[in-house]
Amino acid sequence: MPTRPLRTSRVHVSPQPGLGRNLRAMRIQTGRSLSDVAAATFLSPSFLSMVENGGSDISIGRLLRLTQYYGVQVEDVLSEPSGPRQLPVGTERRILSSSDEGLEIEFLAEAHHPMRPVLASFAPGSGMIDPIRDTGDAFLYVLAGEITVEVEGTDAYMLGPGDSVYLLGNQARLYRNPTAAPALMLTVVLRQR
Repeated sequence: MPTRPLRTSRVHVSPQPGLGRNLRAMRIQTGRSLSDVAAATFLSPSFLSMVENGGSDISIGRLLRLTQYYGVQVEDVLSEPSGPRQLPVGTERRILSSSDEGLEIEFLAEAHHPMRPVLASFAPGSGMIDPIRDTGDAFLYVLAGEITVEVEGTDAYMLGPGDSVYLLGNQARLYRNPTAAPALMLTVVLRQR
């Protein structure tokens, strides 16, 4: 079963060093020091400096924490510093990879829509390091493999192909693939306004 249309040309966005440059530009434009950002996001100034300089990978959860702090979308820090790039649906897609987590996140629609459809690919035995918080309600549908969804304040869910779950935006959550096979999950997040 093909998971991506053949007509799609994918644009890989390596988070480093462009991501770091964009995060530094946002910090400087808003007049914040590394210490200011560190205190507000519970990340160390030295870690933030390493990310900004392209010397460290960043987990998707930590990246979301930073983009929420700056009041922007993840796609904004993946774009060129001149501003967000509008991507025609079905022709180009932004991809965020986290080698530390074994995850690849593919944004399936243009930035700044109220709903964010995302295709998440999990390597065998991979998973998120940091929980996702306050990103909006989410509908999850597993296309292949198995995904464990750990939700703050509830039991963990084990989802297999064809399983789905709806999560409230105020619940912190972690996604993991505990198996020796790759997994693929479609997520649609309703952005919080």
